Amino acid sequence: MVRKEAVVTIVEFGDEVLVVKKVDDDGASLMSDKWHLPGETKQDGEPDEYAVRRGIYEEASVLVTGIVYVASSRTPKDTSLKWYRCKALSRQIVPGDDVVDGKWVDRKNVPYVCDKVSVELWPKEIREYFRLVD
Repeated sequence: MVRKEAVVTIVEFGDEVLVVKKVDDDGASLMSDKWHLPGETKQDGEPDEYAVRRGIYEEASVLVTGIVYVASSRTPKDTSLKWYRCKALSRQIVPGDDVVDGKWVDRKNVPYVCDKVSVELWPKEIREYFRLVD
């Protein structure tokens, strides 16, 4: 069985972080109709950095720089997630791909804007970044 691999990214623009809302696919995906940090399933053999850039551009038309690895985790369906942080080169968002909306949120408010299902998947390092220490 081939395990899925995906990347999830904290995209920063100043003190704000990009959050996106996935299309409503009748629950076919975990983040259906939910606000969350941008993420992308990797294509076979695709380097993480490329998946980060591709995913953010496909979901929000935002170009990024300074990609830094932060953490790893797994979803309930055993998808391997690698978490990254990067800087946006512009603030303009154009929703695309499987996203219906995107917005910049003050960093301290991100845990309250993102859906609870999404936040519960955050590893310790991401919770610490947003100051949600258990």
